[in-house]
Amino acid sequence: MASALRKLNAVPGVIGTMLCDREGAIVADAFPPAFDRARLGKLASVLVGRTAVLEGVLGAGGTLDLRFGTARVVVHAGDGQRLVFLCHPAVNPSLLALSAADLLRRPARAGGRPSPSSPPPPPTGALYGLLQRIDEHLAGAGASRFKLRGRIAVQAGLALELVAPDSPDDPEQLAQLRAAATEVLGHPF
Repeated sequence: MASALRKLNAVPGVIGTMLCDREGAIVADAFPPAFDRARLGKLASVLVGRTAVLEGVLGAGGTLDLRFGTARVVVHAGDGQRLVFLCHPAVNPSLLALSAADLLRRPARAGGRPSPSSPPPPPTGALYGLLQRIDEHLAGAGASRFKLRGRIAVQAGLALELVAPDSPDDPEQLAQLRAAATEVLGHPF
């Protein structure tokens, strides 16, 4: 995997690359030796660790592009993985997206099986699971997806972006979210 990331570093404008899991743990990285590995780990956990928030903004396979004065951080979301690039501000986003898509597709080509050293995915709470089912239902809603999700959040009185796999399952919140989604979408949850 590290060799594939080093190839991505050859894309003009890319400084370093890391592959993270859904929770923000670094699976592999290809950053120059001058970068502190502990800080890279913290960056990954802060930037990628809240997958529910990232997927709420990007969808399951989107891109986050953060621009700074002297750098650019680009995150490509894939099936259970996040590819994080540190780049020069003028990097070609189309070339980066093509390169990222190729790498993020590889596990799917291999059958989607986790490697023997991969830890099992964390258990999913009922609240998070319900939100995932709602998001799956909304996936085909196009531009109205965000409006519908916003209406559900307001009606349920719950910040959906803050619901994570390890969020506690409050029966009252679960009932409110289920009722709001059923009313807004006209589909029983």
